[in-house]
Amino acid sequence: MNKDFLDTKYGKTYYFYKPFSKDAKTLIFIPGFSGDSAYNTFRNIIDELPDPFGILVIDTVGTGHSYQEYMNRTPENVVGNIIEVITYLKPTNPMVVGHSYGGAYALQLVDKVSDLTNELFLIEPRYSQISYNFLDETYQFLKHFKNFSEDKAKGNISVEDFIDSVNPLVAEEVKKENAELLFNAYANESIIAECLATEEMVKQMEIAERNLDNFDIVLLCSKDREEEYKNSIFGPSSKILSAAGNHSLQWTNEKFVLDNLINFINGSE
Repeated sequence: MNKDFLDTKYGKTYYFYKPFSKDAKTLIFIPGFSGDSAYNTFRNIIDELPDPFGILVIDTVGTGHSYQEYMNRTPENVVGNIIEVITYLKPTNPMVVGHSYGGAYALQLVDKVSDLTNELFLIEPRYSQISYNFLDETYQFLKHFKNFSEDKAKGNISVEDFIDSVNPLVAEEVKKENAELLFNAYANESIIAECLATEEMVKQMEIAERNLDNFDIVLLCSKDREEEYKNSIFGPSSKILSAAGNHSLQWTNEKFVLDNLINFINGSE
């Protein structure tokens, strides 16, 4: 996997990529709400994908390897940051993979760039009908932000405290690297800006969700949420598949995610 950066209007943006072939799909991965490396978040899946597929994973400004610069992480700016990198790199035959909050950003991305792709592979995506849930989560995050900042300044919180919050299915040195990135980015000004923009995020979700019928969507979820998703806005137009695991199925049921992702890619070619 190659690492590079682009000086965008939002700030220096690091990204990881595997060279794009004109005859193969390029998978664009968008992670959920966090601050660690987007590539490391999906690494156990990405590294198992067959060679013909191109890969693009972007650490949008304020997160991962791009954590050192500030961006007002409104939905428009996060998606705009992704679009600027995609426009520069021109990946061939793109398909978007999004987890959680990244699933919502994926929908907004393809809604804004209508000729990018109509193929979406979503893992327990956030959506507007459950906005009460993540609005409460945002409130709780902001409520504890002050204490976290104070504890971090006093040295009461360390990188080791974040080991259990990152991808457990990678090498130990990768876990340590990712935990350090998350420690550095966690509750920084960019992430706080993203939290404060949650209501705007819901509005943008509602706009993008009006066009679900235009897309070929495979949605993976845990068994516990199967009925919820089937009764949601995704129910009528998406292929919904469920299995054992939790919200981070790419970690808790790796084979399920990998097999269905490869099937989706092969079925769309």
